Amino acid sequence: MASQSESTLILSIRNRLKAISYSGSGQRPDGGQNYGFRPLKGKPEECALIAEVQDDIALKNALVSLNHSDSIFFTHCMRKIL
Repeated sequence: MASQSESTLILSIRNRLKAISYSGSGQRPDGGQNYGFRPLKGKPEECALIAEVQDDIALKNALVSLNHSDSIFFTHCMRKIL
């Protein structure tokens, strides 16, 4: 179990089609919110604007690292499950 100074972050990769870019569709059937696609690659300052990272510094740091201009990765979908 992670202490208050630690965080557990689980990343998943799914082999499925996801159209990019997509606009937000508002409220999801499960009560979550779909804010739409925001390109973050090479834009670390914009990672803090993602709603799901507002209260989670570890998640924000993961977005910054994954979308760094030197990284081979980029993110296209964020879903925070509590």
